[in-house]
Amino acid sequence: MTAEKDAIFHLRKLIQDGRYWNQTDPGKGWSPIHAIHILALIKNREALQLLLDTLRYRGNDLDEWLDNVPSLLIAFGEDAIEPLKDFIKDETLEAFARSTATTALVMLTRNNPPYKNTVMRYLIDLLKKRKFSNSS
Repeated sequence: MTAEKDAIFHLRKLIQDGRYWNQTDPGKGWSPIHAIHILALIKNREALQLLLDTLRYRGNDLDEWLDNVPSLLIAFGEDAIEPLKDFIKDETLEAFARSTATTALVMLTRNNPPYKNTVMRYLIDLLKKRKFSNSS
């Protein structure tokens, strides 16, 4: 457990340091991408939160890697369902961040069928609420 905590501490520093994201020299700029993949291997709550924070604050930097993020989120398994639901309902997020999390949430129900109806109901309610709030 201590090794995971230490790893997350260092991965957080690497991910949050903007200079690593925008390096254009050949072979540079890969550190944050590798770091988010390592988070999916650690699979604890703190690693999930760091990955969601990266999607929240560095989504534009993920650009071409955004297609891979749902599979990274899925690696956290059913423990990611509630945090993903909370993330998705945050209307301050960019649409691509919310849709990425929604994709992961829906895909998680394929591996965890008991959650399918709950997640479907959650998403329908979210859409109804959004539609209603836009019509007023």
